[in-house]
Amino acid sequence: MLALRLVHILAGVLWVGAAAMLVGFVLPAAREGGGIRNVRQLIRVHRLPLYLSTVLALTLLSGLAMYGNLAVVTHGAWALTRPGITLGLGGIAALVAAGLATFVAAPAVHRAIDVGDRVQAAGADAAAEDLAALSRAQARYARTMGVVTVLLLGTAAAMAVARYVQ
Repeated sequence: MLALRLVHILAGVLWVGAAAMLVGFVLPAAREGGGIRNVRQLIRVHRLPLYLSTVLALTLLSGLAMYGNLAVVTHGAWALTRPGITLGLGGIAALVAAGLATFVAAPAVHRAIDVGDRVQAAGADAAAEDLAALSRAQARYARTMGVVTVLLLGTAAAMAVARYVQ
C-alpha cells in the first residue's frame, strides 16, 4: 500500500505540474511567439502525450486501487466518512479532467497541428478557412486545458486536506 501511495502522489504531482506548466507558460508563449510550432515540437519530438498518458494512468489506477481497497476492507463505511467523501470528490474531479484531456484536448491539439502544418506549407497563400480552423482548434485546446488544470488543482487540494476534514 505504501508503494501504491508513493506512485499515486508522485504521478499526481507530475500530472498537475505538467498541466499547470502548459496552461501557465507553454501555451501563452506559443500564442505570443512560436505559435503551433512549439507545441508540435512538444507533441511529436518530446512525446508529451506519452508522458501525460503515463502519469495520468498511474495516478488514476493507483488512486482507484487505494480508494477501492479502503472501501472494501470497511464494507463501504469509510467511503461515507468526510475524508472518504472528500477523496471521492477529488477522484471524480480527476476522472473528469482525464476524460476532458483525452477526448477533447488531445483531438483539438492534434487538429491544430495538422491544420498548422497545412497553413505553414501554404505560407502567404493559406486559406482563410484553414486559419480560422487553426484558431478554433488552438482556442479549444487552451480552454479545455484550462478547465483540466482547475480540476486537477481542485483534486490536489481535496487530496491534501481530506485527512483533516472532520
